[in-house]
Amino acid sequence: TTKKPAFTVNAETRIGMNYSDVYPAYRIGTEGGDTPYWFSIDGILDDIQVFTEVIPDVSLLNHYTTLLPATRPDLPLRQLPRVTTTGKFKAYYTNLKYYEEWDEQWPVGADPDIVVTFADSPVKLIFWKGARYSPAWVTENHLWMADQSVETWSGPEGCLEHMQDRHCKYSHVRIIENSDARKVVHWRYAPVSAYDKLRLANEKTGWELWIDEYYFIYPDGTAIRKVSWKTDYMCAPVQFQETLPFTEEGQLQGEVIEPDYLWVSNLTGDKQQFSYVQDPSATRDKKIPEKPTIQRHNFKSDYDPFIIFEPGNEMHYITDRNISNLKSPGSCNHWPVGQAYCDGRRAVTADRPTHFLGFPISYPVIHNGNDGRSWLNSLYGMKNVGIDELVTLAKSWATAPQLKLIDSPRYMNKGYDLSERAYRISFTGPEKLHKAKFRLEASADSPLYNPAIILENWGDKKASVTVDGVLLKEGKDYRQGLIERLDNTHLVIWLNRKTNKPVVIDVHGNT
Repeated sequence: TTKKPAFTVNAETRIGMNYSDVYPAYRIGTEGGDTPYWFSIDGILDDIQVFTEVIPDVSLLNHYTTLLPATRPDLPLRQLPRVTTTGKFKAYYTNLKYYEEWDEQWPVGADPDIVVTFADSPVKLIFWKGARYSPAWVTENHLWMADQSVETWSGPEGCLEHMQDRHCKYSHVRIIENSDARKVVHWRYAPVSAYDKLRLANEKTGWELWIDEYYFIYPDGTAIRKVSWKTDYMCAPVQFQETLPFTEEGQLQGEVIEPDYLWVSNLTGDKQQFSYVQDPSATRDKKIPEKPTIQRHNFKSDYDPFIIFEPGNEMHYITDRNISNLKSPGSCNHWPVGQAYCDGRRAVTADRPTHFLGFPISYPVIHNGNDGRSWLNSLYGMKNVGIDELVTLAKSWATAPQLKLIDSPRYMNKGYDLSERAYRISFTGPEKLHKAKFRLEASADSPLYNPAIILENWGDKKASVTVDGVLLKEGKDYRQGLIERLDNTHLVIWLNRKTNKPVVIDVHGNT
């Protein structure tokens, strides 16, 4: 080098930011799915000096050491939003905070996010803009579990998914129901590429692929995830589910998840645990339960996330994993929070939030309706129970007890709705009777586990409930709510009851 640097005349002086947009480092693949982006130093700059000559490395280091403050700068960890439960079963609109510089970028009003809390559990279900509104179950000690949701691919466009919607242009959430018996949250989004392009589904109409996900959330820390779309608008290839825990700044995978990280089971109770081990290839022959539909991840918390799928689900990538991963930050940091236009970026240090694991991956059962829409159902949640109780919960949903009406001639039994985890009974008479009686045929193979019952066309009266002749106490034994629609009002009842024996339920309108 020369002794004197050559200064550019009339050039902009820029400190802490690159002079032009550049591709992000550590990309996953280089064939598409990312664009150049503006990067800057995220931290504190102090004592900036400009020299008129090139400074040797040793002198520069000595100069830096001389000016180095005696104490570290007061830079708090950028933790994912901290939400304390309200102790109520409630859905709230809010504006969750991350850190000041990141929050300042968002041109949003007072209520862009949704938080659901539970009365008898410290967990939260959070729909946050930083995760593009992908719902995350959050433990009592602030560990987050999210999901991939619908992802498709399109050659040079790379991945099209909600993760690429960094400004939530196409992703939003709203509360549909907020009764004492259940909450319903609607998440609507369009899978989008890093180039801000949607997947064209119909060339003639110009409509793109749009997804509607409904979450039917119950007081026991569970929720049905119903994913629906216009049948002939779905594109191939497509993936509907991928299990994704988060790490935050300064956090490693092993601080989120246990070495024995996963339980998998089927409806018969055949189960297997999978772990982080020194040599995963040595355990490749570990038995996987036949037709698994239940997964439970073991977080470093009292409460653990789980997913239950319908029979017929295909669950893949069930295996032990390398224990060295637990000493690493998460796998990828383009999501959550990340703003760079990139559909895959490897994490090399714990300097920002990441997602990791990704397994198992399931391909759920798809239903095609007569209305031109398709959907899938899965049962999500976070509870402090073991895999055996989750088998019972799975049976109560996948093989729900039969409902039989008793002395209720003006009601029609519409059966069990897997997509809402609820029985449906519809009143067909000209006037409101405000009473119904029915029997739930619970058994060991079809247990009763906190069922919900929807009485359609009930009207606006609250109800009293008896089970086997015993009057239940509202709030403790059951919860109720009214679903008000433009054309009618329905009653939804949630029972806090688990049994393998048949029960007779009487519902009476309050006078």
